[in-house]
Amino acid sequence: MKKSISLLLAAVLCLGLLAGCGGESAQPEPEQETSAEVYVSAFTPMRLQQDAEASVWAIAPKGVYAAVYEKLADGEPPEGIVPEYEGQYDVMGYRLYRIDDDGSARPLDYSSLPAPEDSEDRKNYSSSCTLERLFPAPDGGLIAVERLEENWYTGGDDVKQENFDEYWQYVENRSTVALRLLDGEGRERESRMLDIRDADRYLNLHSAVTDTQGNLYIALEQELCVFDLHGEELARIAADGWIYDMVRLKDGRVAVEIWDNGTRFLAADLQGQKLDRLAETDRFAERLMAGSGDYDFYYSNGTRLYGYRLETQEPEEVLDWLDCDLSAFGLAEAEIAADGTVRAVTWEDGEPPALVTLTKHPRDAVPERKILTMGTLYAGNISDAVLRFNRSQDAVRIRLRDYSDYVDGEDYEAGLQKLITEILAGDMPDLLSLDSLPYEQLAARGLLEDLYPYIDADPDMDRGDFFENVLHAMEVGGGLYQATPGFTIITIMGPSELVGDTPGWTYDDYDAAISEMPEGCTPLGPMVDRDLILQMCVYLSLGRFLDWGAGSCDFENEEFYRMLAFCSQFPKPENVIFEGESSDMSRIAEGRQLLLFTSIYSLDEAVYNDQYFQGKSTYIGLPVMSGTGNVLYPSAGYAMSASCSDKEAAWSFLRGFLTEEYQKKYSGRGEVGLCLNRKAFQAALDEAMKVEYERDAEGHYLLDADGERIPAPKGGMGVSVDGGAMMEFKLWAMTQEQADKLMEVIETSTRAADLNTYIFGIIRDEAAAYFAGQKSAEEVARLIQSKVNLYISEQR
Repeated sequence: MKKSISLLLAAVLCLGLLAGCGGESAQPEPEQETSAEVYVSAFTPMRLQQDAEASVWAIAPKGVYAAVYEKLADGEPPEGIVPEYEGQYDVMGYRLYRIDDDGSARPLDYSSLPAPEDSEDRKNYSSSCTLERLFPAPDGGLIAVERLEENWYTGGDDVKQENFDEYWQYVENRSTVALRLLDGEGRERESRMLDIRDADRYLNLHSAVTDTQGNLYIALEQELCVFDLHGEELARIAADGWIYDMVRLKDGRVAVEIWDNGTRFLAADLQGQKLDRLAETDRFAERLMAGSGDYDFYYSNGTRLYGYRLETQEPEEVLDWLDCDLSAFGLAEAEIAADGTVRAVTWEDGEPPALVTLTKHPRDAVPERKILTMGTLYAGNISDAVLRFNRSQDAVRIRLRDYSDYVDGEDYEAGLQKLITEILAGDMPDLLSLDSLPYEQLAARGLLEDLYPYIDADPDMDRGDFFENVLHAMEVGGGLYQATPGFTIITIMGPSELVGDTPGWTYDDYDAAISEMPEGCTPLGPMVDRDLILQMCVYLSLGRFLDWGAGSCDFENEEFYRMLAFCSQFPKPENVIFEGESSDMSRIAEGRQLLLFTSIYSLDEAVYNDQYFQGKSTYIGLPVMSGTGNVLYPSAGYAMSASCSDKEAAWSFLRGFLTEEYQKKYSGRGEVGLCLNRKAFQAALDEAMKVEYERDAEGHYLLDADGERIPAPKGGMGVSVDGGAMMEFKLWAMTQEQADKLMEVIETSTRAADLNTYIFGIIRDEAAAYFAGQKSAEEVARLIQSKVNLYISEQR
């Protein structure tokens, strides 16, 4: 939430500045020259076992190697020990597979090293061996890098594992690294433990690379360690910054990437035991890939693959992964040949892993599709949906404009400013991801398309399919300008015996409840300060104080005065005292806190929340003059521009977020929130209310003394409470009472957050004089009215 708020401030500032520039606007940049060749993808599914989860990949000539962590053999429990769960003593480990170019897979004769054993009788000792990396060896075999990890406890018996923070202060860790040479069938030919000193420093095996001779390069924070094929140390070179990543250059050398206020590339000189400067750039290069052909190295940022020439010290776009029907976030491994052919392993959610080959074809030999552009500030939020749409038909392709590409150095808001500038210059994308954009203003200015007519005309969709109060809350001037799959509710909970059992209360109701608090009790937790409460109140009620469609505002009224008085009761941010030993749960249980400031992002959260007050609570909301003070946040918003070049095609994409199928699939993965589609919501609710029962190791249901099945928790989470102890929240099946309470708070929530941080900044700055007792609420409201009126006039 903080990221979105900070980005939005830049967006609103940018709108305000541009609106005051006398109508002059920047011209859109010219389109880049179209290449005569395009990449065409060919997918070959890998025939691994259905439940195989490969964690390490290596692309080799005419195939791929994959390491899968799986059950190797059935295990037997120690004599006299009853397993706590099925498979507790199974033998688990890595199995190595060779996948040929036709997708066929066969297991190799590979065994990982055994985990270390404790020979010193150390407390709570545990150990493991993890296969971290695989590399093709120069002779056609494999180089395997394995990490052996040991943990043990060194503290006294008075510290319990449940006291998480204190316990882990006394846990020692030791990591060692093994370099193993394997033949083409996975059999070990040679093994050597690497001499990596100062193992208390961060050992970055994820970035390890090999050069053309098979020498292994490992980063140890600000030091580069190099070993030959036999594990002999070749170099140990100090760097003047943290080594973030490494890559093999086209000429066979290895370069390190150091990131500190910019990105620097330095080549390892093994003979001179030093790092030679290669290039510097303000851009951050992710997913480095070995150089070949025209480029010294490659990297993938966002949805695009770039080639980098050291001679010019400039990146060049090679391809857009989405244009090749690939997600950059689903790439497990990739390499580029000298002729530009790309071989990659893609492993997308819900799909089997596949070997993908991208080859160049003449543009005029590939059927053309109509292009719709979609502007986004972060491709990861939307790329999967774009990928699914592009693969589903042959007539239209959505092409992302990922404005995070314009982030330069430490100016993280440059992409947002670029997008806003292009919108106001008339270079509006066909579609928009609304994260951090001023949705209400864009809609009020007529830049977005009303989606209600499309919903009404859709034969498979109706407004009644959704929570209509949520749709209504997102309206601007009676129109709906964004498609969102779900929403979150920000609210306040309280004990029903004090706040009542119906959502919604007035300022008078709040004052009456607070007056009943015992001595030493606070309304909310110690971290809830005046600015946070004011911010929530402004975002909740801004729509009642201004009308973007009419271009008017009214802050000089009793509701605004009462809001300021309510916020004045909370401490200034600089006066907030962090009580690290005290949680909301313990404070509420001890009578030191009356209410809980919380969210409902998932059905699980609704069950967890109910435990704070032992099930006797009400989602009462923020106090307001009338109605219910719950803040609705769309979990994601996607819009069609009013100037979209193919509105029917754009709607066929946007409608996907509203469907029951989409929301059912993604609701449990942190991508939807509470489902907007009623059928998808009900399906999730039915699953949440399904009771699970305890079973024994053979799967038989356990029974209580009355012969009834024993309910089992579906999960749990630990919460730090007093003294660093951990209290476990157990996730039980949702009860009918909890479901009814949730439905009530959803259906009584009618206000969507208006995240206008520019206006909030005006209110916060002027209200400071009221909070300090220097001005009356009426005087402050008059100043706010004047400044917001001026701002609104600049936006029209």
